[in-house]
Amino acid sequence: MRTTILIIGTVFAFILAACSESDNEVKFTTVTVHAQMPEEYASLAGDGLKVTLTNTSTNRGVSGTTDTDGKWSTLVEEGVYHIKIAGEKISTTDTVGAVSLLFQASKQSHSVAGLEQTVVLEMEYSETGSPWLIKEIYFAGSKTPADKFYQKDQFIEIFNNSDDTLYADGLAIGETYITTSVTSAVRWDQFLPDRIAIQAYYSIPGNGKDYPVAPGKSVVIANKALNHKGDEALNPNSPVDLSNADFEWVDANAPDIDVPEVPNLVKHFCYTATIWVLNQQGTKSYFIFRPDKEVETFMNENFVQVPNAAGSKLLDGYAIPRTLIFDGVELSKKDGLKVKALPSSIDAGYSYTDASGNGKSIRRKVERWENGRAYLQDTNNSSNDFLTGQTPAPFVISQ
Repeated sequence: MRTTILIIGTVFAFILAACSESDNEVKFTTVTVHAQMPEEYASLAGDGLKVTLTNTSTNRGVSGTTDTDGKWSTLVEEGVYHIKIAGEKISTTDTVGAVSLLFQASKQSHSVAGLEQTVVLEMEYSETGSPWLIKEIYFAGSKTPADKFYQKDQFIEIFNNSDDTLYADGLAIGETYITTSVTSAVRWDQFLPDRIAIQAYYSIPGNGKDYPVAPGKSVVIANKALNHKGDEALNPNSPVDLSNADFEWVDANAPDIDVPEVPNLVKHFCYTATIWVLNQQGTKSYFIFRPDKEVETFMNENFVQVPNAAGSKLLDGYAIPRTLIFDGVELSKKDGLKVKALPSSIDAGYSYTDASGNGKSIRRKVERWENGRAYLQDTNNSSNDFLTGQTPAPFVISQ
């Protein structure tokens, strides 16, 4: 009897050990990523595009390049991955000649499991070399000596990356409706595939040629155009002096500071009835554009409604056509992007700040210096194009 019990116990222990080993076994999947070219460029070969898979748990990545069919396969451990595809191609037509196009696509938090899996990403494209670029965004703000959050020193700097004098008149800032850190938010992009939903829209005033910007120069748009670090009544902990800013935004429907010597942005639309500030956590994204029509007509044509998350009512808003956007920067928290607010054709990556109120900005990298002026890097991927954790430096070019 004892022998029988001993044998049964031994067998049971062996089964448990085998099950335990099976449960802990690392499983692998052969993943094939397929870059599907847009219909209008279906004739272009799909080779040479860089594919990157990043495991969200380990933050380790693996990369390779697509073949002529736009495919690349690799063996990875089962898990959740961020997937990115990017590459530049030349398209030649009889009408416009050779055009350099940047093709990009991405998929966030994709589950990989099973023996084999194919992931198809529809490529988006944009022409390289936008004349207007976002050079620097200081959205995190600072903290006062009393450890209070301070936002009045925020700014956005817009840079002329072309070789011609451009005019900033009518150039606009859009703040995305989608919050990049919330997966349960209403996905406006599902209803508006060719437009970007916004919750704030401010523009530079002017009649067309009032505000020239020379090549390699920029305009700084401040929350408040003041020397914040030099005034005890403001915030001596602030890292910036914005007294030389070109413009500021003022919300007249709430108690707000208005520096009379500095032109105000034109406020067209904003979700808040009080004072608009840039999102200090960095969970809203920003882009610059210019309407192609008179503003009232433009807003009437781009008024939209989409269902809320419960489907119980319609939400009112505005959405900007992608074709009007010069540049955009996707922002999120450092620990990862949950939902993209901007399409990959505008920004295939994202940037971040370490913490709200840390007095740090993100700044675009310099690609090259030529004839005494800087050309900023523009790959439509802010993960590559921007430096994080920078001391804010409006009007300053530094790497």
